[in-house]
Amino acid sequence: MASFWRKRWEGLAPEELIQEVAELFKRDWQSFIRVEVNEDLNQHIDRLVTRHPLRGFDAIHLASAKVVHETLHGDIVFLCFDQRLSGAARQEGLVTMPAFASLP
Repeated sequence: MASFWRKRWEGLAPEELIQEVAELFKRDWQSFIRVEVNEDLNQHIDRLVTRHPLRGFDAIHLASAKVVHETLHGDIVFLCFDQRLSGAARQEGLVTMPAFASLP
C-alpha cells in the first residue's frame, strides 16, 4: 500500500484512485496468505541477500514468496515491477509477472 500512497504524494495518481485501491485492499485482506516473520523467514532473507543485490523490503518480499512456494508445494506467480527483484525471483525458481526478460 505504501507504494500506492507514494504515487499520490508524487502526483502520479489521483487521490480518488488511491482511495479506491486502499478500500479494495482492505476488503480483500482476509483472503491473502500472510507470512509470519519468524526464524524460517529470516533464514530465507539471510540466504537471499548473500545471493542477490536486494533492498531490504525486496528481500522480505522474495523470502515470503519462497516460504509460500515451499508451503503450498506448487507453482505461484511472483508479481513485481522491479527488474532486479524479478530477476532474483526467476533465479530462485519462481515464475514472475510481468516477464521483464523481454524488456531491453
